[in-house]
Amino acid sequence: MAKLKKMLGDLNSPQCAALSRKMESMEQEKLAKWAVAYAKERYLPITLSHYTGTETYLDEAISACELYFDRRMPLAKAKPYLTWARQQAAMLEQPDRLAAANAVVSACFAILTVDSALGAFFYGAAAVAYSEVGLEESDETYNAIAEREFEAALRALEALETAE
Repeated sequence: MAKLKKMLGDLNSPQCAALSRKMESMEQEKLAKWAVAYAKERYLPITLSHYTGTETYLDEAISACELYFDRRMPLAKAKPYLTWARQQAAMLEQPDRLAAANAVVSACFAILTVDSALGAFFYGAAAVAYSEVGLEESDETYNAIAEREFEAALRALEALETAE
């Protein structure tokens, strides 16, 4: 069994490098808005697959970001939701849920720093890999899934730019 990692992906891979370049060319708020929406659609369901009904911190963090984007919540009021979500996510034990929650939280933190948006995809790659193939695959399998995830995020970001 490969040693599980919190994040998967290679910063120097062609897919990651292309995604990083594309992200660097975008305005921070637009990037953050896209990252939050992408994480909500792609990674939140992984966390919710074991949802007990009492865990609302990710929904609250996403809602705070959406209110911030709509100019209905100032950044200072949104930040505590993000901090709380980060603290709560750290307590998850299942690797797929932990990685997915960290992906969502990192995407939300993109309202503060652009680097968090890219970090969300490293967590997201781990979340998808662990949820798709389990916890006992080879590094090669996990790396291939991570590259596929970076490619999918790049295509989604390119589609966003094309749609505008």
